[in-house]
Amino acid sequence: MDQQPLRIGVYVDGFNLFYGGREFHGADTTWMWLDIRALINSVVSLRHDWAGSEIVRVVYCTAEVTGSPDSLARQQQYHLALRHSGSVDYIAYGEFQTSAKESPVALRTNAKKRQRSSPEVLTFDEDPLPGAPWTRLAKPTGHLLVSHQKQEEKGTDVNVASHLLIDVLEGAVNAAVVVTNDSDLEFAIMHARTKVPVGVINPRGNHTAGKLRGEPNEGVGRHWWHRITADELLAHPLPDSVGKYRRPADWSPAIAPELLGEV
Repeated sequence: MDQQPLRIGVYVDGFNLFYGGREFHGADTTWMWLDIRALINSVVSLRHDWAGSEIVRVVYCTAEVTGSPDSLARQQQYHLALRHSGSVDYIAYGEFQTSAKESPVALRTNAKKRQRSSPEVLTFDEDPLPGAPWTRLAKPTGHLLVSHQKQEEKGTDVNVASHLLIDVLEGAVNAAVVVTNDSDLEFAIMHARTKVPVGVINPRGNHTAGKLRGEPNEGVGRHWWHRITADELLAHPLPDSVGKYRRPADWSPAIAPELLGEV
């Protein structure tokens, strides 16, 4: 029996995509005016076992930036261009939450390499800056704590998982592509593989999280994995003008790092 043509749903973790682009390109924001549908089409076209497939739905999951009206304006301009151009079909918004946290003070053991071993946590009598005007606390263990502001993005992973599973279980799509390297999506992707072929695109350029990997033939089969490259992000821009929406002037090569974080 001939296999049915694949109707693909695409589910994009906007923050994983942004941080991957930043790791590749640093302060060069040329890539940020990205045509997401075109990028995914180019990756899918490499899969001969998905030949004849069609992307029928693109869900882009992100949150509105906070703290800078200019950053928010650029982000909103991009999101409007994505929808107006048909690059995405739906944008699902999470949110940023800001709160005060207390954390132990630790020494970085190697400034050049990420360490998987636990850093050295200081005790209260090892305060490296005893004259600094910050609030100090001590745990029962004697560890030195400082109070600080922490901003966390909430909802993107839940939105990716929810839209993926709803579309798969309702039969809106019969194949899926998930753009993420977030291991929290392990269960949703694993379950989707029992129903439809799934491609996982890692936008970070590093090794794909082990919990997102699997076997090409598990479940219904025809699964695959792909790691985005720096060149792929640059190769698929939206037009500079999309209707009345234009690429922000600040999204150009070698702008200041503080303008990043807006995708």
